[in-house]
Amino acid sequence: MHSVKILSSVYSEENYTAWFARPSIHLLRDMHTQGDSARWIAAITTPSGLVERIAIGDPLPEYSEAVLALPQWFCMDAGYVGDGSETASVRFERSEDLPRATEIVVETIGDIPDGMDVRELLEHPLSELGVLQEDQMLPIPCLEGQASLRVKATKPAACVFLDGNEIALHFFEQHERVQAQQSRTPTPMPTPFFTPTEGDASMLPSLPALPTNTNNRQSSLQGSSGSSGYIPFGGVGRRLGST
Repeated sequence: MHSVKILSSVYSEENYTAWFARPSIHLLRDMHTQGDSARWIAAITTPSGLVERIAIGDPLPEYSEAVLALPQWFCMDAGYVGDGSETASVRFERSEDLPRATEIVVETIGDIPDGMDVRELLEHPLSELGVLQEDQMLPIPCLEGQASLRVKATKPAACVFLDGNEIALHFFEQHERVQAQQSRTPTPMPTPFFTPTEGDASMLPSLPALPTNTNNRQSSLQGSSGSSGYIPFGGVGRRLGST
């Protein structure tokens, strides 16, 4: 662990816009005593107690003491003024010890103009930053103060190394919509309220039996004078208007 002076990029003698951290020569030498790495990562303990990570880039040749210059937006997000009056505990980590990013989900904060390709704007800055953590805030180049991004999720871990390979970058709103469509299942058919079985046949209303032959049907039509059935007309028929 190193105690270093924090310097914002806007306060450094070389006002740079890159998204990596720049150590002094003194700090760079101390870092290399820990061994070799394709790319070093600075793990900075912020005033709030959280650990924020950023990749190491070109050194600052004009400082002989332990100084670490950070991008202005990174300083603000970590809670530093960055005028050189603040110190922080910094641990250097090897990029080989961090899992490689396979997927990143970000949420848009603010308004992005229609037709602007945010993925293209972030491609180079993210390669400079070198590492991402969940809940981290990121500015959008060309839209500072108008829109930003919040890292909602990183896979396969909550902190991942951006090694320059192809990484799937999703926007939270679109990602949630796709996930909902993929998880949607067909609606099952409703179960009938009552389905009679063989044992329930007695509960159904009975229908009158139909006559089985013409003789029975004829006798039921003839009936008797005392019955309530139909009695056919038996008198003499006359044409209307005849005498």
